[in-house]
Amino acid sequence: GLKTRRPASSASTKLMSKKQMQEQQKTKLVELHKMVVDLMYNMILYRFKALGIEPVRAGELDGPFADLGPIDLRQLTEGIHTQEALELVRSHLISVLGPMLPKSNQGFFTSAAKMPKLQLSQVYMTSVMFGYFLRRVDRRFQIAKKLDMLEIEFRSQEQSQCSYEYVTDDDYTWTYEDVTGEDPFSTTMEEEDEEVSVVDEEKGEGKPKVSLKEYIERFDAKTLMQCASLMSQEAAVLLQEYQYALFGNIRELQKQMAMAIGPVEQGGSPSPEQVMQRISQAVSQGNVETLVVTFADQRRLVLEAVALGGFLRDSEDYIKKRATSQILTPLPPLPM
Repeated sequence: GLKTRRPASSASTKLMSKKQMQEQQKTKLVELHKMVVDLMYNMILYRFKALGIEPVRAGELDGPFADLGPIDLRQLTEGIHTQEALELVRSHLISVLGPMLPKSNQGFFTSAAKMPKLQLSQVYMTSVMFGYFLRRVDRRFQIAKKLDMLEIEFRSQEQSQCSYEYVTDDDYTWTYEDVTGEDPFSTTMEEEDEEVSVVDEEKGEGKPKVSLKEYIERFDAKTLMQCASLMSQEAAVLLQEYQYALFGNIRELQKQMAMAIGPVEQGGSPSPEQVMQRISQAVSQGNVETLVVTFADQRRLVLEAVALGGFLRDSEDYIKKRATSQILTPLPPLPM
């Protein structure tokens, strides 16, 4: 006679159901991850737009000549950073542009440099991370100033360590909005800025005796590492996508540079002088992709990158504070 098919066991059915649920959950997490990255990107664009700034877009650095056009440097600096932070932004800009920095404003527009595209991308991303770091440490600095803790922190090393622990990111939920009194993504930012400035003047708050640079110099290695590290996987993904959109295939640029520098010789790596000489030869011979960039455009790229890093940190703060659940994926801490 015909054999009847045995019905699937309840255990097997439950196992399949569990696997399906896990796959569905995994798919939802991937979709959520992409949505958060897109949200952060649009929040950053909104901040630039609120300042009347059109950031550099994909295709504008394809080469061989970059022509980014004029931009309001005041909005790109004073419109974003506190006065204390601006001092460090200026120092960063000078260190990045190097000894060839023009001495006159006209020189920024008439002087240009031909540089490897990979080098320009590295300068840009270094400046992004500097801006991210600066926003984090300046936020801590402003919190300490509001709590009248700056002078206390500098009385002794022991007290300094305690006070740093007191205002860490993990223990307190202070955000850019809490520190400045403004919502960075509000449509009425200008009005709020005016109100805050009036309040500060009424309080008679003067320039702090402890500078932001001095404040940072007292950080231990662990604190510096914490402040210089991205807090979420979404931020890391966004920066990688942003870098590729602006500068193209970074891996290909790295391969070009590796071939230009050449293999490591026996007895050790080439000296920095040898590396620079080989890069210079590669640029002159056209063995690596290059861009001719005026110092004005280099300045804009650096300042824009610093701003982007700060906005990225603000977007993480904003999402973390307003989300009803944990939607940012923490990055594992770096080994010390």
